Amino acid sequence: MIRSLYDHLFQLILFSPSVPLEESSSGPRSLTRAILKNKGLTPQRPKAVRNPRVKKRQRFEKAKKKVASQKAVYKGGLAETKGRYDGEKSGISKVVKSVRLG
Repeated sequence: MIRSLYDHLFQLILFSPSVPLEESSSGPRSLTRAILKNKGLTPQRPKAVRNPRVKKRQRFEKAKKKVASQKAVYKGGLAETKGRYDGEKSGISKVVKSVRLG
């Protein structure tokens, strides 16, 4: 019932000719899109909420981090680095912060 009423009002707004301001002051005001939607105050949400695929991907990344903190996770072996040692994946910095003397 509410849906049919909404559709009826929406059709009236879409297909009714625009009413000049002088005539609208005597009767009830016309419905606008904001009045029809009537969302009120809604909380600000992150951009990822608008895209479900991105939201799920972020949740999966978060879950992987949680698992990695609980137990050892295989991060690839010799095939990934083609047999050479590339150093530690995390924890050891390759940046040299010393000053060379002479």
